[in-house]
Amino acid sequence: VSVTVESQFDGVVYITRQCGAPDAEVACNDDAGGTTRSQVQATLDPGQYFAVVDGYREQAGTFDVIVSVAEAPSVTAVCSDAPQLPI
Repeated sequence: VSVTVESQFDGVVYITRQCGAPDAEVACNDDAGGTTRSQVQATLDPGQYFAVVDGYREQAGTFDVIVSVAEAPSVTAVCSDAPQLPI
């Protein structure tokens, strides 16, 4: 999954399994190419997740969120292209 946030303020985006539970955070990004853009890319286990947009200190404002999801390749597919290592 990829979550990109373009904001009018210094924002941060994070993915969590449960809102309000700091230990449930899966991935986080504060600045991706500037303080008004944040992006998280993560491979997630099946389940329910939340994308949270927050502001630095008391900053707030409008923002756009772009979410894209792709099916992860199977282990067999990934390993079939791996080169054999010599012993």
